[in-house]
Amino acid sequence: MFLKDLLHIDWSNTDFNDQEAVKALLHHLANLVEALHRENLALKTENQRL
Repeated sequence: MFLKDLLHIDWSNTDFNDQEAVKALLHHLANLVEALHRENLALKTENQRL
């Protein structure tokens, strides 16, 4: 499934003192929120058709 890969975040190699790493993490999380929102809208549309 599309969202399965998005939900996996490897925290083991994240240096939270590295500003670029934190920006990349925030970007990833923002993309995850967008994907979850799109998936939610798609499911709502599908449920309305049933």
